[in-house]
Amino acid sequence: MPIPIVTKFAVPEKYKYLNGLGNFHSSEAFPGADTQVNNDPQKPSYGLHTEKISGSGFVAPRHLQLHSYVYRTHTSFDCEPSKEYNWDQEYASPTRPNFISPNPFNWVTIKLEPGDWTQQRQLGTNGDPQRKSGASLWLFNVNKDMEARTAFTSLDGEAFIVPQSGALDIQTEFGKLLVRQNEFAVIPRGVKYRVGLPDTKRATARGYVIELHDGHFRLPELGIIGSTGLANQRDFQIPTACYDGKLEPEKTTDTTGGNAPVAVPNSDAFNGDWTIISRHCSELWSYSQPATPFDVAAWHGTLYPYKYDLAKFSHLENAVYDHHDPSLFTVMTAPAFGKQPGTAVVDFPLNKALDFVPFGAWMRASMAAHGTEEDLFTKWREVDATKPRKSGTKDFSILLVETDMPWYLASWAVEQSDSQNSSKSEMAFKAE
Repeated sequence: MPIPIVTKFAVPEKYKYLNGLGNFHSSEAFPGADTQVNNDPQKPSYGLHTEKISGSGFVAPRHLQLHSYVYRTHTSFDCEPSKEYNWDQEYASPTRPNFISPNPFNWVTIKLEPGDWTQQRQLGTNGDPQRKSGASLWLFNVNKDMEARTAFTSLDGEAFIVPQSGALDIQTEFGKLLVRQNEFAVIPRGVKYRVGLPDTKRATARGYVIELHDGHFRLPELGIIGSTGLANQRDFQIPTACYDGKLEPEKTTDTTGGNAPVAVPNSDAFNGDWTIISRHCSELWSYSQPATPFDVAAWHGTLYPYKYDLAKFSHLENAVYDHHDPSLFTVMTAPAFGKQPGTAVVDFPLNKALDFVPFGAWMRASMAAHGTEEDLFTKWREVDATKPRKSGTKDFSILLVETDMPWYLASWAVEQSDSQNSSKSEMAFKAE
């Protein structure tokens, strides 16, 4: 039987995408909505406004430049001042994680109250969004769509979204993404989006968000691997422009004297204020604006959301002998600039194992030993290694996050853990 190179998803795909991470892309919901040559014309088509979303410094090296132009009906500048949002709730104004220890932490499972996308819980952090350093780790357990006429954005960093179960239907300013178990999605800092549940048979979607405060996630360098391997650029999917409205003819007059159509949002998206909930320094704020943020009729550039199917990852195995480093399985990395070459703020390697259970986790400090207990080590040493052996009976992937700085944990996460037990609390392979 051939090895499948795409995941057999329970929820079928329903959107169309562009392909290729790192490419300059352009997309338009209406013919001619995107500009030619001039990024900021005096009169864009369809009565649109020009905006630029910058993901890097203006004079950053060309290969690090990330920005996009978007063409929308209403300017983002037309909004009310931000105010505190639900600060009486822990998820909206969390106590800063402050517990740190060199001891191991293990979670057989992590209990998490369900809610909508805005009700994530911060498990830990190893940096500071105010200083644009490190990353934060958030958990979500979504059992309902976000409130109508509500969108979310993180001002703290780029969101690396990994569903452990279920699926997320994400509408962004750049278009729509269906993100399912065994996929991940990345949404740049400051991009507005809303999250719902596409699967009526599954009541929840649960997983992690790695919020990168420093820079952007990138594909790792391949080095001696060569030109292809690991996660290939062509397999990343980028949303296409999806305008929340339609064209209405003969509403304005173009420069030639004829009647030109204008882009108009749907009545339910336009009539009445929208609430934009933003995360700023780990706390939630909100402001209102008079129209939908999903009124982008066209966009072009190098900064955009994207997703990836982990089944397409091309593994390199140590098939002969030895135990190679997990860097061999790195899907994405976030380089730490200003540090030693090869240092990353966050690495996201892919792993498959039987020594974990769904919604469980473990954490090890830098230079802390980890492994199996002596009796299991003895059993494995007696296994006949010359005979082929299937390592698992079911497809099972784990989220492995490697960072260059230790994590401060939230108090609720410490309370739920089998903390500071030795490897006895790890569930290990059974030698058969």
